[in-house]
This record gives sequence, C-alpha cells and structure tokens, in this order.
Amino acid sequence: MAGPLTLPRQVAIREVGPRDGLQAEKPLPVQARARLIDALSATGVPKIEAVSFVSPKAVPAMADPAEVWKRVRRMESVSAACRAVPRVAPSECMSWKVAT
Repeated sequence: MAGPLTLPRQVAIREVGPRDGLQAEKPLPVQARARLIDALSATGVPKIEAVSFVSPKAVPAMADPAEVWKRVRRMESVSAACRAVPRVAPSECMSWKVAT
C-alpha cells in the first residue's frame, strides 16, 4: 500500500487555451481571441500562452497573432507567452512580459 500523498507547497498554473487549445478549432476572429485572453487574464491566472507566430497556412486558427497581441489589454499581474518559430522573434512578442 502506498504511503500518504505528499503535495507541493505551491503549483504554477499556465493557461494554454488561446495558443494550444484553439489550434484545432475553427478560426476565431482576432477580436474574439483578444477578448478570450482578456477574460482569462481577469480570472487571475498568472501565466497565459496567448498567441503563436506560426504560418497561417499550417495553422489557420493562429493567423494574425500580431493583431491579437496589439488588442490584448496588458495586466501587470499576468505573464503572457508569445511563441514563435525558431529564429523568428517578432518585436510584438517582446512588448508584454513574456512567460518562460
């Protein structure tokens, strides 16, 4: 029989829905994706994977990441991740505190 369950004192929660969760879905308009990220930020989740700079041909649901990024309301308490393909680090990605 296993011993008592030992839980960590602290866990980190990272919301990946706007970047990972939407990839396989029917593309949402830019404003809807920005509103989703804003709503998630308002919940208090400390880290959000917000957008991904990938080819819209390969992943249509991730099209126009710079436009989404521009429309998201910045919150000091939220660290947002912006993913980019290797060797491509758009300056828009660096305009908000980026999660690691």
